[in-house]
Amino acid sequence: MNKTRQQIQSEAELAFYNSDWNSILLISQRVGKSKITCNIIMKYLYMFPDDIIDIYVPFVNLIEDTWKPELIKWIGSVPKNIVFKTHISINKEKNFNNNFQVIDEVHLLSESQLNNFKKAKYCLGLTGTLSSETKWDLRNKLKLKVSYEYSIFQAVKDGIIANFKVNLVHCQLDNVNKNVLSGTKLKPVYTTELGHYNYLSAQFERFKFLSFGDDKFFALKEIYSGKRMRFIYNSETKINIVNKFIKQRKKDKLLIFTANTEVANRLSTYSYHSKSEGTELEDFKNNKFNHLSCCKMISVGITIPRLNTLVIQQLNSNEETTSQILARALNLDYADKIADIWIFVLDNTVDENWCKKSLNWIPIDKINHINYKEL
Repeated sequence: MNKTRQQIQSEAELAFYNSDWNSILLISQRVGKSKITCNIIMKYLYMFPDDIIDIYVPFVNLIEDTWKPELIKWIGSVPKNIVFKTHISINKEKNFNNNFQVIDEVHLLSESQLNNFKKAKYCLGLTGTLSSETKWDLRNKLKLKVSYEYSIFQAVKDGIIANFKVNLVHCQLDNVNKNVLSGTKLKPVYTTELGHYNYLSAQFERFKFLSFGDDKFFALKEIYSGKRMRFIYNSETKINIVNKFIKQRKKDKLLIFTANTEVANRLSTYSYHSKSEGTELEDFKNNKFNHLSCCKMISVGITIPRLNTLVIQQLNSNEETTSQILARALNLDYADKIADIWIFVLDNTVDENWCKKSLNWIPIDKINHINYKEL
């Protein structure tokens, strides 16, 4: 028998209480983690009406866009006892709350944030996905274990979120046009994208090898790793392929995830990121235009009505982040109930390795491989 959303919420809430109010709820997106949390907050404030509750969020926009509306929806107001903080504030915080803390998207805590965080007596971690590595870190550094788990695939099976398919579009770096500045400052040369990538990879491998015997080469290895990553993220070949694909889908509602704000601004007239100052997100929700490009800020906690198509210009190697991004299109409020995910990858590069790692939680029969020339 399929589980209902209400049944899952009740089971998760009870599991948290049975963990002595100190655990992680690992629950698929769209199931209602915010409602569960509001129920827990109401119960806590009934028992301890004067206690302060800290809610940590990964991005500041989630306070106004998600958490306050959810508290008003389920509790009726934003309790005066609640203090909102961001993950990034953890490294600067000196007096941590000793009462009750809620850590939204707990999987996004960085290593330094995990090391600096001082957990209260009661602590609730919320996430839709956890890698085994992150699960280990949270258990060993914060003493937080998972008390209830309900996966994306369980939610698909129970009909709570939409089914999905991933179209993985394979691209190749340009090996014809010599329009990329490469080489060194003393010996600059113009080469192809593939030539420049090979140069950066060779330098990275060289310093990686040398760093095993001499720590002074470690910094150079990291420098070339960063240069190669930025080059992949900004590949003109891939950007042009993605741009062509987007233009072919002018009438479709598309949310486009990009590597950085510069690429986001290039791929759509309308973009939403940390430097945005307008109403692009709300306008997109209200169907005032069809295409919105973004970076990380929409990857968690944001619901966009009637969205079932994602275009992902760039993935990193984090499967948790990928899962969160895909969940933006798993609503059930469109006709076919099949989310259409388009991911672009550069073959025979480190991008291919990142992509494999970030998608390793998805069954192979859900991934459709496409050559970019077939688009």
